Amino acid sequence: MAQPELPGTDSNSTAESELKLVLIEYDQVKSEQRNRIQHRDGLVYTTIAAMGAILAATISQRTTAVLLLLPPVGIVLGWKYLANDAKIGSANSYVRERLSPRATEITGSTGPVFGWETYHRVGVFHRARRFVQVVVDLLTFCVLPCAALIGFWVVGPCPAGLLVVSIVEVVLLVGLGWLVGLAFLSRDELRGVPAGVSGEVAG
Repeated sequence: MAQPELPGTDSNSTAESELKLVLIEYDQVKSEQRNRIQHRDGLVYTTIAAMGAILAATISQRTTAVLLLLPPVGIVLGWKYLANDAKIGSANSYVRERLSPRATEITGSTGPVFGWETYHRVGVFHRARRFVQVVVDLLTFCVLPCAALIGFWVVGPCPAGLLVVSIVEVVLLVGLGWLVGLAFLSRDELRGVPAGVSGEVAG
């Protein structure tokens, strides 16, 4: 004899399955985010090491022309740093704006699920950390390469061809600095969006 079907069994099973899918996607997003954070932070050390090697080569070869290699290092690695940082921020936003509200709806929780995604990004310390970080980014990827170019111009010699190359590098470094500043200023908390509105705070 067939067992009677309990009321709401199908809906409960569907909710559980959907919640499992949300949790699986959350794990995948956080895994990618962790990998990108490691890669992003490693780029800073890679940049510093590369710059140290170039400075050592400049001293050993006694030629300032080698300093022209510093800006390309800062530009290429700085761009990769920004690209990873953007993906990390997108992952934060996706969890807060898509996955957390959906999990909250499924579970019927009175508070947001995955609340840590929002909680640790509020307060004065977070704003100060973001400001310090943008200063470090500008110093690493833009200011130090510009200082190398100034050294090239001051110490010399500056052949016409290399002088043109150095000017092009300055333009590219200014563009990179603009992108770094734009990424900082585009944060929601700096545009006056209160923390908690639509689940959004700065990443």
